[in-house]
Amino acid sequence: MILDKENLFSDKQLVSATANADNIVDLGISNFSANNNASLFACTTPYVGTGTLVVELLTSSELNNGIMVNPVTVATYPITNAALIAGGKIVDTRIPMGVSQYAGLRYTVTGTLAGGIITSGIAFDA
Repeated sequence: MILDKENLFSDKQLVSATANADNIVDLGISNFSANNNASLFACTTPYVGTGTLVVELLTSSELNNGIMVNPVTVATYPITNAALIAGGKIVDTRIPMGVSQYAGLRYTVTGTLAGGIITSGIAFDA
């Protein structure tokens, strides 16, 4: 697995309320295919509370001042409270088809969650 800072959406980002990931990743190409060698991952530290988390993969073909223009949700990953543990890999999947040049994540918190820190990004197979 090849990982670098330019492919991180969140680098130890505290997420206790609904928020976008800190970073947008420029994939340099558009229309990822099902045969790509890229995986989306998200890991967490322990959360306290009874809430749940939904991770959405967003994409856009255009940025304006560092913000995606008219982002589209490509995939949604609901995360149960039981998965929000130390070192928990809450998302581990191939990037789906339909992702444009720019990609980002939105974290939607339902209920009460506190203390959790997320690291997420795109990793490439060697």
